[in-house]
Amino acid sequence: MDGNELDPLYAAVFDDPQNGTPNNITQEGCLALALLGKEAWNAWRSNNPVHGYYPDFENVANFRDFRFYDDSIDFEGFIFGDAACFDGAVFKDEICFNTAIFGNHACFFNTIFREDADFENVQFGDWANFWGSCFSNSANFYGVHFGNEARFSNSEFKGDTSFICARFSGSAFFDSAQFNEEAHFSGTQFGGIICFNDARFDDEAMFDGVQFGDTANFDGAQFEYEAHFMAIDWPVLRLLYDECLGGFKDAKAWAEERGMNPNIFQSISFNGVTFNGQVNFSGRKFEAPTSFGCILLQHASNQKEKSSSNRPVTFGRVPLFHNCKLYQDTTFDHAIFPEPSPYPIDNDIAARAYRTLKLAFAQHQAIREEQRFFCLEMAEEAKRAPFRLRLLFDMYRWISDYGFSLSRPTYLLLGTLPIFLLLYSWLADLAPCFFWQDNCQVRYDLLQFTLMQSLPLPGLDKWSDTLRQGIFEKQGWQNVALTLFVMLHKAISLLVVFLFGLALRNLFKMK
Repeated sequence: MDGNELDPLYAAVFDDPQNGTPNNITQEGCLALALLGKEAWNAWRSNNPVHGYYPDFENVANFRDFRFYDDSIDFEGFIFGDAACFDGAVFKDEICFNTAIFGNHACFFNTIFREDADFENVQFGDWANFWGSCFSNSANFYGVHFGNEARFSNSEFKGDTSFICARFSGSAFFDSAQFNEEAHFSGTQFGGIICFNDARFDDEAMFDGVQFGDTANFDGAQFEYEAHFMAIDWPVLRLLYDECLGGFKDAKAWAEERGMNPNIFQSISFNGVTFNGQVNFSGRKFEAPTSFGCILLQHASNQKEKSSSNRPVTFGRVPLFHNCKLYQDTTFDHAIFPEPSPYPIDNDIAARAYRTLKLAFAQHQAIREEQRFFCLEMAEEAKRAPFRLRLLFDMYRWISDYGFSLSRPTYLLLGTLPIFLLLYSWLADLAPCFFWQDNCQVRYDLLQFTLMQSLPLPGLDKWSDTLRQGIFEKQGWQNVALTLFVMLHKAISLLVVFLFGLALRNLFKMK
């Protein structure tokens, strides 16, 4: 305007005063101009850029609350500039934004996509906001480039979702997002902090080859099906990156400049996560603090509530960490692992998975974690063992927790004392005497004899023999039975001493 001749591609739009001016377009003008297609729109945007400063931008692409009830508008290749607004918009049919270019502050707050939404190879500036958006069908963000602080918090993805090879240059937020179908993040690059807190994945979640340049937080997330976090080498990823913005060479160079690698995880947290399906981290190198611990629930108001409101990470199936390198500050504190499967094939897979974790923690001399995974491995080995051998495994677990319990052998020793006391009383023809009975007299010599068999130390044999002659006067089968009971009692006592020593050795790593 102002004497300047308008480009004929879009001049007719501004003949209507309701559409505003080229330098101050209205929502009606945006709709009319978008109907003319990419060439007219981009010509207008090139000649009339967004001006002003946040939050008071002017001449922005404004489609706030508009209902797109047909596919007459195709946004493929559009150049929107800063502050493009689709807040509250509803797309009834398929919508395509492929290769479009957005500036900073692109806003899709509470936007509804009722059919397929395609954003393939779109470029966003900083602060792209999809908070609370609903994708009722597939959502395709393949190869999209985001600036800093992209936000998909509370968004709902009801169909297959793809962020394959997408790039988030800074922080990204998917907290409380819900993925009802498959979620693909294979080869996705996150340059800053990434947040999936309390996200929910109802189907397969694929993060294989994903790259994190900073802290990744999945605290409180829920994976209902399989979750893949495996490492993928660059040559394999080449196939995924070939069709994305910049291609494979650009993606690899960008990652290497920031020390990122599809085989490496930086600081990552899975506190309080629920993995109901198989989770696989095979091939990953964890090079910063890693946590599979507890999350403190927000509603805990006092110290007593806090102590009982920790939600631990839960594994519905045994996690796979084959060929992984764990960081020394890796924790599985209070993590819940599944009960052994009744199927031998599953027991074999689980035993090898626990053995891998046991050996990984042994390298860091993390005694507690190593012992824990040894016990889990033994439980799986017991399940797949033949019946008779399984009884030995079960007995070993019951009386010593596979050689790591000090209390269980002690309970065994104390528990057998009254049993053998009653047996010895029976062989000596002594009626049981309980403290609440009238005229109850304790036979201290019998009690001494029983205690001596519980601790068979050298030098006590003569004293024991003297007590035996004074208590057990009968000969014949009673004498033979007494000998057998004494042998059994001493064998149990020696077993307790051995298990107690084994537990001390294992707990304190004594040679």
